[in-house]
Amino acid sequence: MGVYKLPDTIYCMIRLIEWLYLDVHRIELISYRHLSQHKRNAEIVQRYLAGESSTDLAREFGTSDRRVRYIVKPETRKL
Repeated sequence: MGVYKLPDTIYCMIRLIEWLYLDVHRIELISYRHLSQHKRNAEIVQRYLAGESSTDLAREFGTSDRRVRYIVKPETRKL
C-alpha cells in the first residue's frame, strides 16, 4: 500500500475555477486589474470622453472616483 499525496492548494483552486467557468471564454476571466496602468488609463479616458460616468468607471476598474477624475483631468483640459 503506497502513500497517497493530496493535491496542493493551487492545483485545487485552478481546477475549481475551471469547473465553475466551463462556459466562460478565458478572455472574460481576465480582470481589468491585469491591464498595464497605461492601457487602463487610456481606456478610462476614452470611455469617459464617450460619456461614461467616473463612478461607473471607478467601480468597473476597481479604483476610486477621485482617481478616475485625476486620470481624465489632463484630457478634459484639452477640450
